[in-house]
Parts: sequence; structure tokens; C-alpha cells
Amino acid sequence: MKIVSMSMNDDLFEEIESIKKDLSFRGRSEILRQGISLIREEARHLEKLKGHVDCVMMIMHANAERDILKLLHKNERIITTQLHSKLCNDKCLEIFVLHGPSDKIRELYNNLKVKKKLDFIKLVVP
Repeated sequence: MKIVSMSMNDDLFEEIESIKKDLSFRGRSEILRQGISLIREEARHLEKLKGHVDCVMMIMHANAERDILKLLHKNERIITTQLHSKLCNDKCLEIFVLHGPSDKIRELYNNLKVKKKLDFIKLVVP
């Protein structure tokens, strides 16, 4: 087994420690292995998207996050339904029903996923 060292800021370290305690992980390595496994599973799931797709995407972000809103408007052709809810702490939850070519849906999802001000994203494909 290989040993990998990594650096992280104090907030992320504290979050990992909290996850370890709250979810009864034996160690930090176990948390990171499971996180990598989830990312790998998500990538495989996205690779399987083919043809025309109907799916649901949920995002949570800071209110009035302009670059996220601009990206969503740019992709309005594949967004058939949008539900916007204001949450506490100046956050917004948005649920989208998407319908269109898998490559366009994958592109939107990947472009949103890298936004630093996006708090949460989940794509659900039936």
C-alpha cells in the first residue's frame, strides 16, 4: 500500500476530524478512500449517459451568484423546469428538470461542479 501525504487548510482538517467522529470512521485515510470511491462512481455514472436524457439536478449556492446564474441562462434550452427556493444564511436551493443531449447535460454539470461558490450539486438520472 502506498502512503500519500497531503496538505490542507485548518477548516478542511477540522471537517475531516468531525466526519471521523460523527460517522465513526477509524481514520482519516478511510474517509479519503471513501471520498475517492464516491468520485470514481460519479465519473462512471456520467460516462454512461448516452443519447437523449431526462434527469434532475439540484444545486445550492449563495444568493445572486452571477456566474452560476449566467451559466444556467446559457443552458436554458435543456432546462425544462426550474424551482428556486431561498434558504437561510443567504443561500438558494435550485432544482432543475433537464431534458436534452447527454453531452450538453454532462457539460452543464461539469461546468457547475467546478464553481467555487457552489455549495452542493447532485445529478439524478433515472
